[in-house]
Amino acid sequence: MREKNSSGKVHTPSAYDAYLHSTQSEDLEEDIGYFESRKPQRESESVSRGTAARKKSTKRKGFIKKGKKAKKERSVQRTPAREVPERRLSQEYLEMKAQKEHQKKQKAYKNDRLYTFIAGFIITVLIFTFSILTLTGKVEQYSDKENRYLAGRPQLSASAVKDGKFMDDMENYLSDQFAGRSALVKTRTAIDILCGKKEMNGVYIGKNHFLFEKPTEYNEKGVAKTVNAINDFTARHQKINSYMAIIPNATSILSDYLPANVEMPDRHAQITAIYKQLEGIQTVDTYPTFEKNDQKNELYYKTDHHWTTKAAEIAFKQIAANMKLDISKTAYNTYAVTNQFQGTLASSSGLFNAKDTINICVPKTDVQYVVTHVSENKKVSSVFDASKLEQQNKYEVFFGGNEAQINIQTTLNSKKVLMVVKDSYANCLIPMLIPYYKSIVMIDPRYYTDDIETTLKNEGVTDILWLYNADTFIGDSSICNVF
Repeated sequence: MREKNSSGKVHTPSAYDAYLHSTQSEDLEEDIGYFESRKPQRESESVSRGTAARKKSTKRKGFIKKGKKAKKERSVQRTPAREVPERRLSQEYLEMKAQKEHQKKQKAYKNDRLYTFIAGFIITVLIFTFSILTLTGKVEQYSDKENRYLAGRPQLSASAVKDGKFMDDMENYLSDQFAGRSALVKTRTAIDILCGKKEMNGVYIGKNHFLFEKPTEYNEKGVAKTVNAINDFTARHQKINSYMAIIPNATSILSDYLPANVEMPDRHAQITAIYKQLEGIQTVDTYPTFEKNDQKNELYYKTDHHWTTKAAEIAFKQIAANMKLDISKTAYNTYAVTNQFQGTLASSSGLFNAKDTINICVPKTDVQYVVTHVSENKKVSSVFDASKLEQQNKYEVFFGGNEAQINIQTTLNSKKVLMVVKDSYANCLIPMLIPYYKSIVMIDPRYYTDDIETTLKNEGVTDILWLYNADTFIGDSSICNVF
């Protein structure tokens, strides 16, 4: 039978209860008192032992959990996910892996050697082929695109080898005559443009396919020397009517077409300063007229450094007014002779993206004339040379190009003889002056070597016109050698 004790817990009969009921000795009460006094102590000891056991069990479980967690963390730190620790790999596996790496490097090395050999072989074949073609191919004498003569095959001699001339000539020859040169030059030019280059070989790459010659640097001492020579000549020949026109170049008039951030000299101010230093010479300033022109983009060629015939006509009217020529009675016809002109700037830069049209201006007059090329002692009936339209520099259609002296003899009944001291700018303007003079003497100081005083006397010169573009006048000192 189970009974509840004072604490409410169920009490199960023990050996003590059995003994209590079975023993009837006289000392029963004494025994009961002893056992009753011991009962709370035993229960307390039992509870303490149970509590201690539970605490010990809980603590042990905590240690186990912490140990497992720490072990797991150490395992994660030491061994990456999905990767077998290196220390667990067998020696056989490591050796196999090392062997594969070695084989891979050997294969890459062999491939590199093969590619290097193939590239070297191709380059060697190309060099050999180009060398054979260059040394055995046709030697070009003249480059139409570059408008210059090319270096020829050098002559081998002991003296040429000794002084180094042969090697210098050979270098120039290979540079000018190597096979495929034109294509390579064109490719290089295209690459330069893609890289944003603004200048090539002294030529500025402008907008709308305009090319501009880099302006000549102003040399004050050189200009002063030229001006003094002209003043001295004018002082010696005061009976000769003297006129001067220095024509501004495209960089001065077409500044809107220049590439960005390119600084240009103030050519108009420089021309004005030169005019102020001249003595006894009537000057013509074409700069304001060109600057105000509504079609100033038609005053200069896109691919050449010259002015156009249209610009020359505008300047001619100003010059004629200063020279008191009555041009009202003479009409002029303008004809286009080619639209395939690619001039000196295209040749210098290697840019042939645009083509210009060359016009000639022909006066409608009954005056006939004969042109004498003095250096060749050749006479022709026209100031135009149509054969030059078949070559690269088609601007030479005017008089066939530049020469030291060219005389134009007309049928005009007059005593007026004009000498034009000039550069190539004047070539397209001079035909407009033919109806007004008995004869015209053209002198280019860059090529002239005769005595100018003798020529003046023999030709009976009455008027002289100095006609230059600004860059040539500033940079050329040949006037000092002639006058």
